Amino acid sequence: MKMSAGILEKSLFAVALTGILGIGYAQVDTTSEHYFLYTYFYNAEQDSGFRMAVSSDGVNWVKINDEKPIFAPTAGVEKLARDPGMWFDPATGVFHLVWQTGWNENGIGYATSKDLTTWSDQRYLPVGEKIPNSQCCWGPEIFYDDINDSIMVYWSTDFGEGGKRSFYVMTRDFVTFSDPVKLFDPGYTEIDASIIKYSEGMYYLFFKDEREPALAGKRSKNIHYVYGPTPQGPWWVGPWDGASEPITNPGCEGPSPIMIGDELRVYFDFYVNPSSTYGMVTVTGDPASVTEFPWTEGDTMKLKEEPFCPSSGSVIEIPRGYIMSLLYGAPLPSIADNAVIRDNSRFRQLSIARRENVKAYNLLGRNVAVRRNSNNAASVNRRMFQTAPGVLLVKPAESGSQSILTIKAERP
Repeated sequence: MKMSAGILEKSLFAVALTGILGIGYAQVDTTSEHYFLYTYFYNAEQDSGFRMAVSSDGVNWVKINDEKPIFAPTAGVEKLARDPGMWFDPATGVFHLVWQTGWNENGIGYATSKDLTTWSDQRYLPVGEKIPNSQCCWGPEIFYDDINDSIMVYWSTDFGEGGKRSFYVMTRDFVTFSDPVKLFDPGYTEIDASIIKYSEGMYYLFFKDEREPALAGKRSKNIHYVYGPTPQGPWWVGPWDGASEPITNPGCEGPSPIMIGDELRVYFDFYVNPSSTYGMVTVTGDPASVTEFPWTEGDTMKLKEEPFCPSSGSVIEIPRGYIMSLLYGAPLPSIADNAVIRDNSRFRQLSIARRENVKAYNLLGRNVAVRRNSNNAASVNRRMFQTAPGVLLVKPAESGSQSILTIKAERP
């Protein structure tokens, strides 16, 4: 039997891989259901660039490229590389990175990559210039708005009204942007907003209360949340000065939330103790129903059992293929091979062989109902793609006005 060049290449790689899986990167489980990318910086080296690490459990991490910066920052006036926000678009296979370029600039840095190794030219996005009296753009993040099939870029700005507030713009191409709109305003200074979709019609926004304790009249400099029906709110007004009670102790910032099954993890930078490891708090079930604060402390991040002590960063879930490429030189996954991941949510989007107009919300290994969306076919189809052969089996069966997809997880 004749073997094609592509199949032969993959076969040879698979044989070679079996000999090296046990060495060098033992803390990454190559049979895991989840893989994470952490993009971070060090305060003491804020002008040198970002680093990356990967993990299969979100606790034990492996540095990429011996922790060398992914690029030297050139965007903006101060040319800093602080507070990165990473987003992976599975529909295009592109990683989008934004960051804070300076302490007093009205724009942010932006670059893209398809392999996490080679990066585009850096661009300066002047997203804050249209905000009257804007003085800065801190802690930028990216979030895919599945309601409007558009992309949010958001950050914190000081514009002379008693501290900082979060603003956002919308874009579909990172070239044309809407005018900035205030995203969140609890009535006092706040920074480091970070959004996650928890369920249909339920979005959580985590942020840091930036007030000084004497001004707040209570514990501050900690992380809280609000929630709402869209990524833009309107936001629930909680009991702790318009938000939840603090989910961390004081001295924490840079929340980075992620869903793993029913567990919601919020990573954070314990900045008052730079020698302390990056930490996390966790909760199982809907955070709105939690009555005990602060939340339960999770495991601390480690590098080969040693503490991991970076400054603020961005934790996202990414497809397995990129981990294998970074660690072992495996061929990059194609767009069709990308796992169905969007914004660290439990929600997944699938297509089936006939490209039916189906938007699927599923947990792997379960039967799930999906709804047809006849009013927005182009948008839905553009955001759906097939999974890798042998990774997910999708079997449609009509049932009234719904389709039932039987989804079975398998190892590649």
